[in-house]
Amino acid sequence: MEADELRRRLTRSLGREVPSWVWRVLEAEEWVEDARINSAAYPEIEYFVRQLLEDHDSEQSAPRRRHRGEQDHVQHDRALFSDAERARAVALYEYFARLADSDEYVQEFRREALSDRRLTWEQAHAFVTDELNRRITTVYLRNRGLSPATCVSRVTERGQRERDGRLRNYVTFAIDGLEKPVTLEHAADRRLPSSVLQYPGEGETVAWVVVDQDSVLDDLVVISRRLCNRYPWEPYQAVWWVLTGAGPLWWPVRRRFRRRHTDAFRYQAITLTIEPWVSSKTVERAYRQAQERMLRGRDNRPVSTRNLEAFRFCVAHLNVDEELPPWSELAKEWNAACPKDRFKNGTALARVYERVLGYLAFPDYDDPS
Repeated sequence: MEADELRRRLTRSLGREVPSWVWRVLEAEEWVEDARINSAAYPEIEYFVRQLLEDHDSEQSAPRRRHRGEQDHVQHDRALFSDAERARAVALYEYFARLADSDEYVQEFRREALSDRRLTWEQAHAFVTDELNRRITTVYLRNRGLSPATCVSRVTERGQRERDGRLRNYVTFAIDGLEKPVTLEHAADRRLPSSVLQYPGEGETVAWVVVDQDSVLDDLVVISRRLCNRYPWEPYQAVWWVLTGAGPLWWPVRRRFRRRHTDAFRYQAITLTIEPWVSSKTVERAYRQAQERMLRGRDNRPVSTRNLEAFRFCVAHLNVDEELPPWSELAKEWNAACPKDRFKNGTALARVYERVLGYLAFPDYDDPS
């Protein structure tokens, strides 16, 4: 299913156009590529989009994490590398960081939004999860002598009201340093343009929050994209570097663990991003460590050819409701087609099918988080 067809189908199912920010999330999380490779992924994509829209429409102030049963876990392990590789990686990072420090947009954001400060981890987390920062502009605060990095605000009221014959959503903030509260509102039937800000979550996860266009945090989204277009960084790394000056921890082999869990299967994968100058021994160590972390000593022997063929035979007989014919009938048909690999009865074939299904579609891997 090509991208245009996916967008048209989602529009028909949702009864509304797919917002541009939703489409950017689908592209960033590789749903669009999934649909191109396998059109059967569409029901899960539609569910994910509906969850995104529900979260966005609810206007909750808390940031949201991914909803499709997937989290990316990105690892950087300096112990993998030789002294020469570590030295080269650190030298490259320092070079990239120095170049980025001189970027005029970075300098302006740090001056206007951070008052030329660098935030601690806790301060940076508070900055990106603050509802005022995701809704209001930097200019509004600066014109009133306030800095987004130090401004203290709280939501005092939220709801809907009618004005000029139209229903409007509104939220009111009390802001330290301002005598009067600040109320932001927009028509209830109109969604404000928005974008998605990524930032480091708990452990090694990547969290994100939807932010209004031209807000303090939207400015940060624009800058992070600019930096990622110039340097081999991820958006969440660029965001954290702008705020804290720490990282991005850029190593020549980056490991990513991906999970996707549905009722029909559990999928986990390891992705390695490798710089071309890294030795093959380092690459092997990186993969072995990642594999060991997921397997934890579990049986990883291949399934026999006979059992795989029997499994494929059964899968070919699944109907549109994912139901199989009676096992006795399947065993009889199999035995006629493969007399050398006969099954004693339908129960024996069912056991093999269930065992292989569990091994392939529901592997007992450890959660790497």
